[in-house]
Amino acid sequence: MRAECVTVSRHLHTACMNLEVSLPQHSAPSGQEVSALEKQLRDKLREAMQLQGCWDKEKVELNSRISELMDVVEQLRGQNSEKEEGLAALKTSLDRMVRPGRGRRGGGRGRLSLDLNA
Repeated sequence: MRAECVTVSRHLHTACMNLEVSLPQHSAPSGQEVSALEKQLRDKLREAMQLQGCWDKEKVELNSRISELMDVVEQLRGQNSEKEEGLAALKTSLDRMVRPGRGRRGGGRGRLSLDLNA
């Protein structure tokens, strides 16, 4: 997009430079020649302004989409963090339940089922 804008700007600049160079070479440009060149310049300018408007609109839309996606990323990071904390808590709880049950036969199972139901 930006490259197109630069290209159009260069074309406009070249057209203006050509106009400056060609005017002194002609003895007296006719009104029709000047009018045609002015119309061409106005058309190019209108085209450049329309392109700029489209690019500005697209830029706003893309920035809005970026903001939305950044919000989603933050939300997902928060959910991921909560799940990791919950998983760590479950692992810790499971480790506590399994350790005391190793020394006794069957004693740990009852305790495990009570803690999981709570």
